[in-house]
Amino acid sequence: MTLYTTNTVPTKGGLLADSSVWVLSNPDFRQWRDHEDQRLLWVKGDLGKGKTMLLCGIVDHLETRLAQGSRLAYFFCQAINERINNATAVLRGLIYMLLDQDASLVSHMKKKYDVAGEGLFQG
Repeated sequence: MTLYTTNTVPTKGGLLADSSVWVLSNPDFRQWRDHEDQRLLWVKGDLGKGKTMLLCGIVDHLETRLAQGSRLAYFFCQAINERINNATAVLRGLIYMLLDQDASLVSHMKKKYDVAGEGLFQG
């Protein structure tokens, strides 16, 4: 079960099957997906236009293609929730996902946390 399934989809009324099929065959998306030097995909748009459903489909697609040892991190901002709609929250979420996927990274973060305390994750 992916993180978006637990936290995002229930608030949106469920995932719409095939809502992202069109983008998976789009040449621009495929170029982004297939080139190692292009690792950030940023999707933005007006409220209620389908970004969440689109990205849920993209995440599912990318998870099935992950090479052994690769990691996938993503974050869904929500305009209605200011607590998670800022750069600090995005970085905190991405860091959490990476730590969750690779326990060897935890010791590096713990060193920083031991010095800075909770301030390390505050905006």
